[in-house]
Amino acid sequence: MFRSLTADRGLSFVFCAALAACSSSAEAPGVGDPPPPTGLLAPPRNGVQVRAKGTAVPAGADLEWCEVGEFPGVPGEEYYVNRVELAKSQYSHHLFLSTVAPGSAADAAASELGVGERVPCVSASSAFGEGTVTVGGAAKPLQTISYPEGIGQRFYGGQKLILDYHYYNTSPDEVEAEVAANFHVVPASEVKKIARGFAAMNLTIEIPPLAEAAFTGECRFSQDLLVGGIVRHTHRWGTNYQVWTVDGANQATPLWSSDDWQEDIEKRFDEPMLFRSGEGFRYRCEFQNTEQRTIRFGTKATDEMCNLFGSWWVVNEGDAESPQQCMILSTDADGIGRATGSGFGPF
Repeated sequence: MFRSLTADRGLSFVFCAALAACSSSAEAPGVGDPPPPTGLLAPPRNGVQVRAKGTAVPAGADLEWCEVGEFPGVPGEEYYVNRVELAKSQYSHHLFLSTVAPGSAADAAASELGVGERVPCVSASSAFGEGTVTVGGAAKPLQTISYPEGIGQRFYGGQKLILDYHYYNTSPDEVEAEVAANFHVVPASEVKKIARGFAAMNLTIEIPPLAEAAFTGECRFSQDLLVGGIVRHTHRWGTNYQVWTVDGANQATPLWSSDDWQEDIEKRFDEPMLFRSGEGFRYRCEFQNTEQRTIRFGTKATDEMCNLFGSWWVVNEGDAESPQQCMILSTDADGIGRATGSGFGPF
């Protein structure tokens, strides 16, 4: 069951990734469960846990690293996952988990660097090149990504993963960057469609010192698809955040509003929403700059962001897929920022 954009409206959040296929794999990779990081995340009963080696973060440091991980199991064998849990320790600004497509440029770069090794980064794709796809992100200490019935993700034994962890240590002491991911494995027969993700990023934001400002962006999908949900992303100066759906006739309908950049960050619905090609989202980020400086878009915790993330999958099994990413670099005369072309598509 799904809802149409032109009829009823609804969503359910999960970030996403991977390619569609089937396999007879039904069991978790045959590896022993490692001890869980203290107070962070216990390993799943039917699945595996992947942890970053981590590093020390000096007092006052604002650092982001991309570390190479590896999905356990028989090399090349497919494993299907219907739930992912992401956990991070105190002073973490965010954690993003990405897959690396086997045989891609990113796979070669990650393999050359080696499992457990890390590089400074602003994203997995910028650090390793083409072939990374975001699985999920966490702004809270623990984020659970659950998929509806019949929807899931696919991983391969030995597949490289990228753990992108950003720490802003505001304490007077050195702290340890510690992150972990749980993958709950299910039989392949339980996954009919593979979840993927979309991202809308408005790079036009510029907030004068001690001022309020608001920025509106709009992105439309380049193919028919079902959306599983949405999540806001701003930093600490973000106040109200609003989202509308936009149909082919440019009719905008209110969908969701959030006033908390840390806690009220996602909107869940029981049923996915159908979007036709040319339909999409409009979203508005409001800010209150409490600093004596101009704040612009940037990757540091002392910068700001105005992003909309979410998950999607094809309408029918076997439908073609194209990347749904949207980067807004300019604002039109009506005050709405739009990407070139349809909006969504490769960065």
